[in-house]
Amino acid sequence: MVMLVVALSSSILLFISSCVYLSASIQVIIGLVTNSMFTSGKILLVFLHGIRKTKIFPVSSSVEFLSNFILSFALIPRIQMVGASIGFSSISVVSFAITYYYVRKYDVLKFDWKKMVKIYSSGIAMFLLVYLLQSELLYSPLKLILYIFI
Repeated sequence: MVMLVVALSSSILLFISSCVYLSASIQVIIGLVTNSMFTSGKILLVFLHGIRKTKIFPVSSSVEFLSNFILSFALIPRIQMVGASIGFSSISVVSFAITYYYVRKYDVLKFDWKKMVKIYSSGIAMFLLVYLLQSELLYSPLKLILYIFI
């Protein structure tokens, strides 16, 4: 579902605001894609809570803050708002990496990689299809949904 919103982000921004905000769709895409790809890290946190390994969280939060601060400080002067969205998105990536490391270290969870690859590949395929449909044919599926309900 998130990938559908990502694909329609420019149409949504145009619908709820004016064309002035269309340049923000890049930042929205960066943020939503990164968060959707690494949101499973939030689920892994529950497993660490379950085995009472909560001393990891202050360390994780500190490293997340440092990654955001360093990347934002380095990228904002060069690529402005895109740099800010990359810095902010680094929080999800770092959180997932640290959580995944400790989940593997304590052998709490086993992944079924085939199912995970199927889920992510279908989401990416849907994103590409809707994004290409919207950008190449100048047609937005959002308009179709609006025509149905209005």
